[in-house]
Amino acid sequence: MTNNQRVNGAMDWFVTSRFFVRPVVAEYFRDPFQNFAHRWTGGVASGSRLVDTSGVSWEIKAGPAYQSTTFESVVEGESDHESTAALLAAATYTNEITGDLDYTMDYRLLVEKPEAGAIRTTS
Repeated sequence: MTNNQRVNGAMDWFVTSRFFVRPVVAEYFRDPFQNFAHRWTGGVASGSRLVDTSGVSWEIKAGPAYQSTTFESVVEGESDHESTAALLAAATYTNEITGDLDYTMDYRLLVEKPEAGAIRTTS
């Protein structure tokens, strides 16, 4: 049985009708199966609404972040904690296909050093 949790939140402040600042981006992630005891990510971003019509919306955003990971288990002698700066980027596309059917694509990318996301296990 997999027992993982993910909680995230953000706040947007629109400077103009198309450009916004996201002064708060936060996420908590726990997934013992992938060896993540706790992973905290926090950052800021700015973005733009590329399309904003009654049926279609598309926005992109990017900014710097900081991530702190505690691993469930590690090889003896290695640290169970890794912290790193990161770059976050995201795109959200929504299309109201019919009155009852919507399509939403939410893509998120977090670029970090490999050690921060490496799956570590004991030998």
